[in-house]
Amino acid sequence: MCEALLELDAMPHPNTVVGVGAVQEEVGCRGAATASELSRPDVGLVLEGTPADDIPRMNERQAVLGEGPQIRLYDPTAISNRRLVRLVEDIAREKDIAIQLAVRRSGGTDAKSIHLHHSGVPTVVIGVPSRYIHSHVSLIHEADYHASKALVLAVVHRLDADTVATLTRFD
Repeated sequence: MCEALLELDAMPHPNTVVGVGAVQEEVGCRGAATASELSRPDVGLVLEGTPADDIPRMNERQAVLGEGPQIRLYDPTAISNRRLVRLVEDIAREKDIAIQLAVRRSGGTDAKSIHLHHSGVPTVVIGVPSRYIHSHVSLIHEADYHASKALVLAVVHRLDADTVATLTRFD
């Protein structure tokens, strides 16, 4: 997030970007709720270290190290905005960024608080597959990290007022 913010500061784009390092995700996403109230976002891009499940005896592999960022469609706490997901998929395809789609049966992210804020905020989770999350050290693939940052930068550049309006229009 910090590197993306520094790069965005040096480039023209149509947005006011607010970066938040939220606290207490594991106990109710309290920091994300407060940050959403203070910043009143139009769109939420949640950057996450998502569990890599490319280990022995894992039958369902939705986050494999070295195969790109994971775009989370659903978990028990949040449902990503489908139009925003399609936009992210289109941008990834245009930029030749490999992505992995996921439907998680457990876990959650700060998207829980953001996507429910006020009348709803189009939100998507972009995760870097990480082995050993919730431990004192995690392992990631460097290419996944760089691909995730490139994807975030491209999405922010694409999000202008007209594009954001299409994410919640039901005509």
